[in-house]
Amino acid sequence: MDVKKGFSYEFEKYAVVYTSREIPEERMFNGTICGLKSYLRNGAYREIASHIKLWEKSWQQADIVIDGDRSAQQAIRYNMYSF
Repeated sequence: MDVKKGFSYEFEKYAVVYTSREIPEERMFNGTICGLKSYLRNGAYREIASHIKLWEKSWQQADIVIDGDRSAQQAIRYNMYSF
């Protein structure tokens, strides 16, 4: 990389995080590289939208609704989030 004194440069660092629950250990290196390439190909907006959609589905399956007690509803959701 050719850099010159007095100029500003900007770098971006991308990372993906997986565990052996998503990718078997013997395929971890190749799997994470593929995941990173997929992220770069799809773009942040699409990846974030997919992430939000998956979390919404999880919350719909796990949600506990307490009608008429907003404070209790907020408390139960906070505790569920902490799990």
